[in-house]
Amino acid sequence: MTKEEVQADIKKSLDHWAGASFLTFEKTKGRGDMKLLWGMFKHGDKAPFDGPGGTLAHAFAPGSKLAGDTHFDDSETWTHEKYSGANLVQVATHEIGHALGLGHSKSLRAVMFPSYDSYTPDFKLDKDDINGIQSLYGQHVSRKRVKSFNELCLKYYDINAILTDSHLKTYIFRGSYFWEIQEEGISHGYPQKIISHWPHAPHPLDAALNYDNLTYFFKGTKCWCYNDRTLVSGFPKYISKVFKGMPTKIDAAIVWQKALYFFKGKKYYKLGKKLFNSGKPISRWEGLPNDLTAAFVSSHGSYVFTKARQYFKIDPRTGHVEKNQKLPYPRNFRDWWLNCGHRPQRIFQDE
Repeated sequence: MTKEEVQADIKKSLDHWAGASFLTFEKTKGRGDMKLLWGMFKHGDKAPFDGPGGTLAHAFAPGSKLAGDTHFDDSETWTHEKYSGANLVQVATHEIGHALGLGHSKSLRAVMFPSYDSYTPDFKLDKDDINGIQSLYGQHVSRKRVKSFNELCLKYYDINAILTDSHLKTYIFRGSYFWEIQEEGISHGYPQKIISHWPHAPHPLDAALNYDNLTYFFKGTKCWCYNDRTLVSGFPKYISKVFKGMPTKIDAAIVWQKALYFFKGKKYYKLGKKLFNSGKPISRWEGLPNDLTAAFVSSHGSYVFTKARQYFKIDPRTGHVEKNQKLPYPRNFRDWWLNCGHRPQRIFQDE
């Protein structure tokens, strides 16, 4: 196969899944969510290929160390629109399905059926394939509609938690779904199912936190800990076992000046050199309301708290809500963060 044929066939494979779901795919030179690799025998993972006529390819599902990656055996004869050899579009579509979180299908016509048979002209996804991908990532929506209509824009006040992870990506969680937000607002390809990126995660969340480069989800009396997208062994655990003295059923959590703070109702609790077991009034954070919705450190290092439709930015020098005479806090979260059509100015320049 020529380089152009390989690229065209991989694009077709990705388009099959994008056309059936809320997913979009873009080629990037930097760090991406998925990586494609061709190799022979030992090729850098713990599953070496076995030469011609054996395993054609394999992929790594969400939650594994190589999550999203797909490897192809370069010993095989890959073909483009031919009955001989292994058809790249069909095999790649199957493996990328695994990389996206799909298991095998019992439907003989499904691309996710365990075995590859032969080249099928005008190949399409089976209904079972479509149902599977939509259960993880939602239904396909026209990109023209996505920009003007987004469920999060309509129900942003129902947000459960917000998190900026170790890769400086910011996520909003509501119900069983999450969205990524960037400088231009809500990223394409969202919402996605929380469990598609963080297997076994609960929903809806009480709070989310990035602490010591680990992601924590809180719900009720328990917490879930993830190293990137892999659930750490032994979790979920009771919050009291992991964060001694901290309350359960919390509203928000944040790392502030190397200490961990939990917020619940009218009180906040500190886990650091000085432990506030009984909690102290949130009113000490001048300007910050009780019963918070979420708290997070933005990708630019700003300390942000939300309550329903509003958000507050904390001045790191005082620990109080920042005073801004021209654009005072609280501000409307929808207008400033989600780019739902009413953003006054760039939020990431002046959060």
